[in-house]
Formats: sequence, C-alpha cells, structure tokens
Amino acid sequence: MLSGTGAKTIASGGTLNLQTSTQMAGITLNIDGMMVWASANNIDVSQGAIINIRNGGVFEICNDYNVYIFGGAPNPTWNNAGTIRKVSATGVSGLGAGTLNNTGVFQAQSGTIEFTGGGANSGNFNTSAGAATSVWASRRMG
Repeated sequence: MLSGTGAKTIASGGTLNLQTSTQMAGITLNIDGMMVWASANNIDVSQGAIINIRNGGVFEICNDYNVYIFGGAPNPTWNNAGTIRKVSATGVSGLGAGTLNNTGVFQAQSGTIEFTGGGANSGNFNTSAGAATSVWASRRMG
C-alpha cells in the first residue's frame, strides 16, 4: 500500500514494479522515472490520490486490469506531462474515473487504454495499429 501525507517520488532512472495488488490512498505520487504495472491485479486509487507523471516519466501498463476507487472519495487526479502507455496484453486496461490532465503522451501500443473521467488535454493520444484509446463520449476532454 502506498499511502499517507506528503509526496512519494520515483526518481529519474528509477523503476517501481507493481507486482501485487496495490492501493494508493490519499497519496501524491510523482513519477520522474518509471512505474510498471505488470501484475495480474487491479489498483485501488482513492481518497484524493494525485498521480503526477512528470516530463520524462513513464507509467507503463502491461496487463488487462483496471484502476478502481474502492477506498472512498474524492476521486483521483492524473496529471500527465510524461507518458502513459500500454505495451502488452490485448484487452482493456481501465484507468477509472477521476480527472486526467494530459499535456504529455497517452499511448496504446497494444490493447485498449480506457479512461472514464473528464479533464483537459493539450497533449497527444497515440494509437498503434490494432490498439485503441477510449475516453467515454459522455465525458469532456477540453
């Protein structure tokens, strides 16, 4: 479990491998390096967690699991100035509800990355042949 007050940082050049069920409750997580989500488990991101994928940082998805909000409101905020990418597995990986502020790259190299919240986008959505990115039509990405 990653929780508590204050910020936790994955330093540039560092890697955090999520290999088990993970909870991010009320945390601010700064990703300057890489966070690899390869486990056969969902992630619980809740209680106002803030995930900052900074310029040069990467959140890499290697499975077909989902981010859920089990631990309570408020919903999480994803601030992406780096790269969110799905690199393997051919099904859907959902990032759940909340807010996605994308000034970086949101990239599906395989399968589908789905986001069901709102937010703002001035970055890039890149999709390889046979892959997809999905932001629900009922939500607005400004």
